[in-house]
Amino acid sequence: MLLHKKVGYYLLTVTLFVILACPWLSVVVAQIPSTPVITADDFSTDSGLWTYHGVASRGNGVITLLDNRTDTYSQLWFKRELGYPFRLEFDAWGEGWGEAAIMMFFKDKNYVPSGGENNGFQPSTGIAPGYGIEFDYYPYNGDPGSWGTHHVALIEDNTRNHVAYNMSSTSSFPTRVGWSHVMIVVNETHVTVDINGIHWLDVDHDFDLEYQGFGFCGGCNWNKMLFQIDNVIIT
Repeated sequence: MLLHKKVGYYLLTVTLFVILACPWLSVVVAQIPSTPVITADDFSTDSGLWTYHGVASRGNGVITLLDNRTDTYSQLWFKRELGYPFRLEFDAWGEGWGEAAIMMFFKDKNYVPSGGENNGFQPSTGIAPGYGIEFDYYPYNGDPGSWGTHHVALIEDNTRNHVAYNMSSTSSFPTRVGWSHVMIVVNETHVTVDINGIHWLDVDHDFDLEYQGFGFCGGCNWNKMLFQIDNVIIT
């Protein structure tokens, strides 16, 4: 027993010496990415994991991001910061021509959101740093051209900055025909998006990791749109 105490004392002494002599070690430790949170939420009850803004609401076991009203926005923020890498799975469906629904990640949460084509992703003027996977239902004439149909895109800092995109060419896009299963895998340099097992995006990108905000948002302009999600799993 005495030997164990002496060994423990010596280990504690050495540890304190190393920390005091090498303060840079604490910086290295602080820069290690946080361990991803493992969460599963079917929204049958209020889990207390989310913050709601705009028209986002929980009811009948699902989250409604957009509720068929014009000139609206929604935000559903995860209350914890989300490290990397992470894998997100959820079910979704939507209809209408309102604007878009977005999964936000590595996102600054400190801004006043606005609706319409800003989709709750940014303020009415300027940007809010961060990234999103956009499920766009509105064929507008904007960057990078006339979409003409549904698309899935990786966006950065604002909704008009499409880093990469894929036009809707299959029935797997989340529409009124039924619930679609979405899987998004993210690390610090890569993101993939699959819908109902079909590969939509596979993008290499050097993500800015300054912010760790995670959640969902959406917006409607003068058109109406309904968009709901369920069964969110983060690993």
